[in-house]
Amino acid sequence: MKRVKNGLLACLYTVGVVACGGANNEKVHDDYIGVWQADGYNYALHIGVSKSSANQNKQYSLKQYTYTQDHCLLQRELAGYSLSELQQIVKLGQGQVVFEFIEPGQSLSPGIRYTKQETLPAACRHNLSAVAHQKNYRFDAERDFDIFWQTFNELYVSFDEANIDWQEIELEFRSRLQLVQNENDLAVHFAQMIERIQDGHNIVVKTELTADFDASMRANLASGEVDVYSYALKPTYADLLIEEYVQANNIALPLSNTDKQNAYAYAETQLDLYYANIFNLATTEVQARSNDHFIWTTLENNIGYILINQMDGYTSEFLDLAADKSAAQTQIDEAVAELQDTQAIIIDVRLNEGGFDEVGLVYISRFLSEYTALYSKHAAPIQKKEPRLDVWLRPDGEIQYLKPVVVLTSATTFSGAEVFALAMRERANTTLVGERSGGGFSDILLKRVSSNIAFGLSNEVYTSPRDEWFERLGVPVDHEVSMPTKAQRESGLDPILQRALELF
Repeated sequence: MKRVKNGLLACLYTVGVVACGGANNEKVHDDYIGVWQADGYNYALHIGVSKSSANQNKQYSLKQYTYTQDHCLLQRELAGYSLSELQQIVKLGQGQVVFEFIEPGQSLSPGIRYTKQETLPAACRHNLSAVAHQKNYRFDAERDFDIFWQTFNELYVSFDEANIDWQEIELEFRSRLQLVQNENDLAVHFAQMIERIQDGHNIVVKTELTADFDASMRANLASGEVDVYSYALKPTYADLLIEEYVQANNIALPLSNTDKQNAYAYAETQLDLYYANIFNLATTEVQARSNDHFIWTTLENNIGYILINQMDGYTSEFLDLAADKSAAQTQIDEAVAELQDTQAIIIDVRLNEGGFDEVGLVYISRFLSEYTALYSKHAAPIQKKEPRLDVWLRPDGEIQYLKPVVVLTSATTFSGAEVFALAMRERANTTLVGERSGGGFSDILLKRVSSNIAFGLSNEVYTSPRDEWFERLGVPVDHEVSMPTKAQRESGLDPILQRALELF
């Protein structure tokens, strides 16, 4: 699952200092009423009072707008927040005019930063369009095309690195708009546009959207019944296994349903063999947690081994950062306690396609000796002048493992998993072995058009403390070794793991 920055009302806190309180209580509460804007994300937020009698009975409304230079939509609308409910999610510093939206449970990394404004953006004041759940909505393919194209044009992280002429793509796809008759056609149209970019964090989703955009997206994605269009730059290992099957059997494209089923079955069998070759080296009982997404054991020569296959999905709750962090804390502490007497630990994230950055930070905190700068992030558009936000991490947990660590990566290592790899490079006594990671770091910034189409894009730059930027390139390794071929798998070999073991 890609990391989705859907970011409204998880937790709100002011950058800078003091929490709510003070003698003039109502004045403090009134400080957060008004308009807030997140440049670099094209979000605006209006916090107002929806009901007011006595102060203790105030009810607050929140409206989140998504905008471009020419267009604006009301993306999310909530009402009925009592003062006590608002105080649980809003913390204002005295005299501060900045806050961040943070997901529930987020405490180790920065959220979306908003600043106080006098008014909503011009597009929201003068060109606010109705959206699909509103009575006065009318489908307009050209308007939605403009919103989609302008959002990418204003926010996307790396057109130059992708060698993409977005203006040229606009001309090409605008000329085809007369073929678009409905929302389904338009979703496919948008999908064809992002396919040109080849970025796994750019997505298009055709689904029913409500006034609570975040809740409807969460429910629809959790159902697994919506199509998510996404096109990664680098093929995953599973993709390569499917290609391996197709080539070995001389199957013509496009694949029939039967060929797809057979190819998927082949890939699953080969992945089972891949894992068997790893755990055949185990010298202690293999321990598995969180739906087998987190596994550890000891290999030959007293080398610890931790396999992390996702940075989320550890519980039955969908995209629940707080629950996943809690599970991560428990299982990494178990693993480190059991492996503390090994001479080194290998952490394998080769097939980890991502999840929450903060889950990876929980793991890293058990391997640090001191407060450490790990990486920085900021919204991409230079003209927005977004500040760089540095991520530092303190050691945490009862046991700190300070012996050598080897991190295994591949081109499948993506998103939150490669943020983990990027950050682990800053730990002393750490070596990376395998392939460069997938090259997609940004959270997915979720937006919508006026019709029932949501989309996401990469809009953030992640850099190392030395200002290295690996978008589309992937995190480099110290020892470059390719993933196992068919012949190697069938011979019981894993060249990346073998190279890691040879380091000790």
